[in-house]
Amino acid sequence: REVEDYVRGLIAFRKDHPALRMTDDAMVRRSLRPLPADHVIAWRIDGRPSGDDLREIVIAANGEASPQPFEPPRGRWKVYADAEVASAEPVGEIGGAVTLPPYSMLVLGR
Repeated sequence: REVEDYVRGLIAFRKDHPALRMTDDAMVRRSLRPLPADHVIAWRIDGRPSGDDLREIVIAANGEASPQPFEPPRGRWKVYADAEVASAEPVGEIGGAVTLPPYSMLVLGR
């Protein structure tokens, strides 16, 4: 049940954000930027070209068997998904470095 709720939350977030549903290849290339991070795959999406309410979305994924540090771009971020919960609505807020648990992801927006 927990996994099902988590996936439902991710689907709801994707449905609410056109930046995650871009179909124009050129727009995707302009909007998507990798972020520097050791042992974490992370990228920033510019939501403005797609008309998204969020001007920035950050997605970070830890595919390692051990916890990994991740520092999002400076500033305050609303958390939409972490290792425990995913939602179309913010579930928290951060403003600095975090530790991603093993095999987890983090979705942020502002």
